[in-house]
Amino acid sequence: MSDWVPKERPARVAFWRNYHTVGSLLGNFTIHGVPGPTWTTFNTSLTALEAKIIALNAARAALDALEQEAFDMDASVTVQGRAIGRDAQAAPTMTNALRQQMGITVRDLEPTPIGAPTDVPIGEVDTSKRLQQTVSFWHQDESGAKRGKPEGATGVEAYLKLGGSPPGDLSECVFVGTFTKSPFIKEFSAADANQVAHWILRWVNAKAQAGPLSETLSATVVA
Repeated sequence: MSDWVPKERPARVAFWRNYHTVGSLLGNFTIHGVPGPTWTTFNTSLTALEAKIIALNAARAALDALEQEAFDMDASVTVQGRAIGRDAQAAPTMTNALRQQMGITVRDLEPTPIGAPTDVPIGEVDTSKRLQQTVSFWHQDESGAKRGKPEGATGVEAYLKLGGSPPGDLSECVFVGTFTKSPFIKEFSAADANQVAHWILRWVNAKAQAGPLSETLSATVVA
């Protein structure tokens, strides 16, 4: 047999009020063995519960209003505080020591040195079009996912050796260019057809400092 008393409080309180109303019309159930004082005590408790719920709902409404007021005031204080911070930053008398004490941004007047890239570029060559190769390159993060350029790199330098065995170093290659976006396209002449193009890539930063060389990418120029 399922419980005949509702589980949710609003429905349960309404149920008990109806319960009492019907019971009162039937003479407080005294004819069914319920003593009068028991019924009176029940009604007193129910009335007190209803009063508590009314007070609770009022308190919740007041708390919601207070929360909104605090939210609005917080936003106002933040706007004012940021404005003061901007003015203070621009003041000629402001010092880094005072900035630290206030907890605002301490300006770094000495740029952090940019080091040479340490990542090795990953690449692949698309030979689907005749006399053309499309070279894609990317940075691979620790999870193995393909990313764009590594932090600090502005582009990739591309070197090419056409024909023969793979190059031992860049001295055997021709510098093709520096590319900031992947992929780049290299067009070949008819005389280059069926020769193997050997590509070597390396990241470079804004100061022209270069990183380590990639693996050699070899692909035949399609006639």
